[in-house]
Amino acid sequence: VPAAAGPAPAPAAHTPDALLKEGNAALLAHNYDAAHTAAVAAAAQAKGAQKIDAQFLVAQSLAGQKQYRQSAVAYYDAYSRAPKGTRAPDALLGVTASMLALGDKNSACQALEKLTSEFPALQPRAKSAAAYYRKQGSCH
Repeated sequence: VPAAAGPAPAPAAHTPDALLKEGNAALLAHNYDAAHTAAVAAAAQAKGAQKIDAQFLVAQSLAGQKQYRQSAVAYYDAYSRAPKGTRAPDALLGVTASMLALGDKNSACQALEKLTSEFPALQPRAKSAAAYYRKQGSCH
């Protein structure tokens, strides 16, 4: 039997897409450690929009683990990598929620201000979340 040339292809479970699916499923199951592991692995391999999705999943998994300072940084990183991308409004909402969880109302309100100034036409779910966080943070 002749030897195959080059390295064997990676198993399907290790593609960025498969890792993102695995990580999102773990997140939904509240298995934040598994979600984080899959997200970090996906982020290491992914390119383009998948890289942003992986970074966003990293942030979500950190928030689920109540690591709010790290999640705020990860959410902001997801935002700054694609400030006009589809994940950007949710990333800024994540920054806001993380800062509120840390008790930093000033930073939470700044993130909300950035959200509303950069995305005046938010989707209803995001608009509702922003209103809730504005109230929680006593933002003007």
